Amino acid sequence: MGIGAKTSSGYGRLELEAPPVDPELQKAKGYRNEIEGMPNASVASQINSYYQNWEKLTSREAKKLLAQAIVDKVRQAGREKNSAGKAWYQNLLAFLEDVGK
Repeated sequence: MGIGAKTSSGYGRLELEAPPVDPELQKAKGYRNEIEGMPNASVASQINSYYQNWEKLTSREAKKLLAQAIVDKVRQAGREKNSAGKAWYQNLLAFLEDVGK
């Protein structure tokens, strides 16, 4: 006797619904996959476009995911020294630090 035990009495059955999907999070996951597949030699010329996409996001979770992917790729490509003085990179690091608190 429990949930759904009274179906013959007209109480029906319990059905689990999938949680709503955050479209921005899905978009950020797609960008992350693209970044992860990007050759290290292309980071200097392409990474800023992902930062511009990051700026357009409003979901905190999506922004965190994409910011971390960008920073990780910059580090992986050995471009952290070159990027450290740039405003976009500093914004990402500040955001990640703020989210981590």
